[in-house]
Formats: sequence, structure tokens, C-alpha cells
Amino acid sequence: LTAAIDAEEPAEPGAPLARVVVSEGVALVRVRGYLVAALYPEDARAAAFPTLEAYAEHIEARLLEFVPAQMMRGRLQQTALHLFLSVFLGLLGFAALRQLKRAFDRANTILEQRRDGLTPLTVFHVPLLSAEAVGGALAVSLSFGRILAYLLALGATVAAIMGQFDATRALLTRWLAWGGRVILQGLQGGVGALPSLVLALLLMVALHAGLRVLHLLLDGVGTRRVVWRGVTPQRVPVLRAVLPVFITLAVAPLVVAAAFGRFDTPLERLALAAAGAALLGTVPTFAAWGVGAVLLWRRAVQPGDWVQVGGVSGEVVSVSLSEMTLVPEGGGTLNVPMLHLLVHPLRRFGTAPPATLEVMLARDRPVRDVLAAARKAMATADEAATAELMELGPGWIRLQLSTASQRPGVRELLWLALADAADAGQLQLWHGGTRGGMPPG
Repeated sequence: LTAAIDAEEPAEPGAPLARVVVSEGVALVRVRGYLVAALYPEDARAAAFPTLEAYAEHIEARLLEFVPAQMMRGRLQQTALHLFLSVFLGLLGFAALRQLKRAFDRANTILEQRRDGLTPLTVFHVPLLSAEAVGGALAVSLSFGRILAYLLALGATVAAIMGQFDATRALLTRWLAWGGRVILQGLQGGVGALPSLVLALLLMVALHAGLRVLHLLLDGVGTRRVVWRGVTPQRVPVLRAVLPVFITLAVAPLVVAAAFGRFDTPLERLALAAAGAALLGTVPTFAAWGVGAVLLWRRAVQPGDWVQVGGVSGEVVSVSLSEMTLVPEGGGTLNVPMLHLLVHPLRRFGTAPPATLEVMLARDRPVRDVLAAARKAMATADEAATAELMELGPGWIRLQLSTASQRPGVRELLWLALADAADAGQLQLWHGGTRGGMPPG
């Protein structure tokens, strides 16, 4: 009976859960199509039933109640067992991820400790990668290995958990079949691409050698040992930054074509997608370099110039392809990214722009006397300060105060000088009335 209830499938398709058939004085008891017992008239009399048929009906009714209940209990027990195994497998996967993290952290620590002892990668005595580049490549490889190990551990855990349930087992089988086919195609494509990869490597070596020759030429121009028509030592930094980029972009399609050809394998498509994403991510950087290259090539801005970008003005300290460093009027330093200049105009001054402010004074005496008092008050704060009459009203005058001094806080000193003169009764700040029917600005 237990074997019939626990069987995966019934003995016959569409077999009833329980059925007792009386034939030739024998009652055959079947559960899900499996024969589990044979009853005789002696069994009916022992169970206090008058006939075997009555006993068979009683047994069939009891089994129709007992078998579904037992099957339900079995399914609940099996589900509970699968849930327990799923939790256990999840904990194992979590422990595996922790161990992988510790292993990769330890590998990163060892790499950092031994980075100074790494040797450059050379091909035919031509340095292909410097020691720093080798260290960077190893660090990137460890990062990719960490991600791949995490994904494999997580995938194995999820697959083991999904394999515990019938509803997800079929889906898992389809996923594994598709993934195995893709991986196999990728491996076949990788093996077939080895000659192309060798050609791509040779092109990269040639590119590296050409860039070294270019740098030697530019070094000669920078030290004036080599004369290159149209290229001055001041333009060497621009060429040093721009020419390698253009040469690399020109040779890169040849390297990619030699390595991947038509991109007809999954690994090649993945490499193309990664290269496209990297190129898209560097668009702002190339745009900033373009602005910096134009400024440096035309020498539009040089250290010592006074410029205004947006609402900030200051003295230029240094200019590079990526940013420009200013010393604002109030002191300190300010780094302006070259990408900022694409949306904000750059204004260049011959000298330091004067610090200006406007004030309205009451016209309580002749205008000449008010102007002289204002100039006298300004002289106490800054001898280079000037006061210029800008507008004249019935009971007020508007003055513009300016100074060429770039001392920090010079504006505050001018305002304080005005306030002291007003407190001493030498000036009277205008604070009421109208001008031409409109409030004063």
C-alpha cells in the first residue's frame, strides 16, 4: 500500500485512487492501479460483514478517504524537505561567496605588496607593457575573475535550488542546454581565432613602437634639438596628447578586424559590446580634451591671464587638456574642467578686472560735495579706489565705486568705509522716494 501511494505515476493512465473488484469469490484491492491485497469470504466474516461484497464496498470507501490524505501528507513532507534543502544550499552558496571574497582580497593584497617587483612585458625586446601596466592588467584580471567566480557560485547555488522543485526543474534544464551551447560555440570560436589574435598582437607591438618613435621626436622638438615646421615647443604638449589618440583610433580598427573579423561568435560580440560601452563612456573626456587642445594650440589662455568663466573670475595658474586652474579674487584655487567651457563662455581680461559696487546717496548738499565726501571715504579703505557719478535724481545720486586692488575682502572694506562715513555724518545713504515713477534699482 505504501509503495502504491508513493509511486511517481499510477500503474495505468487514468487509474482510480482506490477500487475493490469482486470476482469469483475474491476481492482484488487496487490503489492507483497497483494490486495491494486480495480478500476472501473468510476475511469478510472475520470483519463481521455478512458478505464479501459488503466488505469490499467498505474497504473501497475507507481507501478513498485514506489514499488522498496520505498523498497530501507525502507531498507536504516532500515540499518541506525541498525547502530545507534549498535553505541549506543557499547557506552553502553564501559561505562559498564569503570564501571567494577572502581569497580574492588576499590575492589583491599580495599583488599590491609585490607591484614594485613586477617586470615589464616585452616582445622581441620591444616593451609592450610597462611594469605599471602589467600590474594594472593583473588587477583588472583579478577584478574580472572575482566577478566571474561570484557569478559561477551564485549560478550553481540558484541551479541547485531550482532543481529541488518540479515547477522550476524543466526551466533549469532549458537554461542549461542553452548556456552549454553558447559556451561551446564561444570556445570553438576562440580556438579558431588564435591566428587572428597573433596578427592583432603584432599590430599592437608595431603601434607601441611607432608611438615610442613619435614621443622621441616630440621630445626633440620640445628641447629644440629637432626643428619641425609649424610646431613650436609650446605646442608639443598638445601633440603629445592628441597624436597618440588619433594614431590609436586609426590602428584600432585594423587590430579589431584582425582579431575578430566578422564578429560571428558570442565572445566576439561580447568584446564588441564592451568596446562600444567603453568608447561611449569616454565621449565627455574626449570632448574636454578637444576644448583643451584648441586653447593650448592657439595659446588663447596662458598662465598669468585674467579670465572670467560664468560668474567666477580669477588669474590663470595652469592650463592642461582636462582642466584650467584659477586663483579667484577672494583667494584660494578653483579648478575649471574644460568640458565646462562648452556651455559657459570664457572672457579674457588684459589685466585684473576692477572690483566694483554701486551705492545710492542722499543729495543733501551740492553734488560735488557729496562726491568729494564719498571719494574721501573710499581713500581710507583703498587709495586706488575711485568714485564715479552714474546717475542723478531729484533727491539722490548713484555712484559706482571701483578699485583695481585684488586683495581678499576689498569689497567688504569699501562697504565698511561707506558705513563709517555714514555713521560719522559725512554721508547720508538714500533710502526712500521714487525715481521716474519706479523704485530705485
